[in-house]
Amino acid sequence: MNKVYVVTAGCYSDYHIVAVFSTKEKAEEYIAYHGTNNTLEEYELDKELDREVSLWCVTFDLSDREETEASRTQDPWEERFADTCQINPYSHNIIYFYVYADTSERAIKIAREHLGAIIANDYVWQKLNTVIEERKSEHGHFWADRKMPLYNFNEESFVGLD
Repeated sequence: MNKVYVVTAGCYSDYHIVAVFSTKEKAEEYIAYHGTNNTLEEYELDKELDREVSLWCVTFDLSDREETEASRTQDPWEERFADTCQINPYSHNIIYFYVYADTSERAIKIAREHLGAIIANDYVWQKLNTVIEERKSEHGHFWADRKMPLYNFNEESFVGLD
């Protein structure tokens, strides 16, 4: 297992890398010569990634059907959105997909397949696009009843609706 030895200095916003070495001895020699206000950190080189499956939110811009963002969700609260999609209530050109995957590439692929299936299903596509407008006209804004319209892929049904 190869390691690199990183000499750092500062803290918080002043924290920075001073130098990187292939051996601990060279790093310690550097610190001895340049002063003790430096810190030695040790890192594994080319460490294997843990490929655990987690929930991703993939955002598409519908004007060009390109993904604009794929991020691993950090909030356990978002688990309730698993295997669903929703249109952004502020901009109908944005759609969010919440999918389980082990990498961002795989999450984007799964979300892209779901996007194609939704666009091909005219009923689902129209329902996603109209439900927000219906809520706005009923309540003055879409979020009045705290129910965000979501389409669940596994159940092939809408959730969060009356």
